[in-house]
Amino acid sequence: MKNSIFICLNPVETFWQLGQISKRGDNFVLLGWRTHPKPFDDGMPDAVGKVLASAMTSLAQVIFLNSDLAQTGNVNEWKSSGDKTISVLKEPNPLKQLTGFLFGRATHINLIATRTPQQVEQSLDDSMWSWETQIILLNEPEQVLPEIDWQTLLSLFEDDWLLHGSRLQSIGVQAVVRPGVDGCIAGILFLTDAFRHTFLELLENQSRAAGFDWQVLSEANFASALADSQE
Repeated sequence: MKNSIFICLNPVETFWQLGQISKRGDNFVLLGWRTHPKPFDDGMPDAVGKVLASAMTSLAQVIFLNSDLAQTGNVNEWKSSGDKTISVLKEPNPLKQLTGFLFGRATHINLIATRTPQQVEQSLDDSMWSWETQIILLNEPEQVLPEIDWQTLLSLFEDDWLLHGSRLQSIGVQAVVRPGVDGCIAGILFLTDAFRHTFLELLENQSRAAGFDWQVLSEANFASALADSQE
């Protein structure tokens, strides 16, 4: 069976573990995949990550979470470093900083912005922020990088992340990407119709060029294809 990448437009069900998606219409899309042989563990296969990273960096500055302590930047400010730009977010509450340190919870997060596909591919296998725990923002390529603070970032992990994500258009964000169902799919919130159309067209072309079948499926057929990919 041939490897495939498939999408679902207008999903409404809640079992995708992506919050309340029923009222998002065409601007919210599910992305799934099927590769053979099946990957050893759940998550995004390297071949799929390569296609997705290429499509994202072709159209946007890609912002993602990174745990490498060697990546140094300024707190809440973007600092250029080679082929990437870095911003460090820190928990602003001193008490939460202390309890986070004591209980092993993150009290600071590196944000990396880049247009280098290999950097994005590596982010999907980060030691702390692997694909299953990532948040990816696609920012307008020629616009100043958005000011993202600690609370804004944390809001994108909540059940109502779609509401919070939709507010980021005013600072140049064009799409928000989050994993769903144990990292076996991606949910993409597009903030403009134009970017959605351009991105999906490019993703289709790059998927086919990489040897994947490309399918646009109903939600029921998307669920069936996803189930087949787990067998």
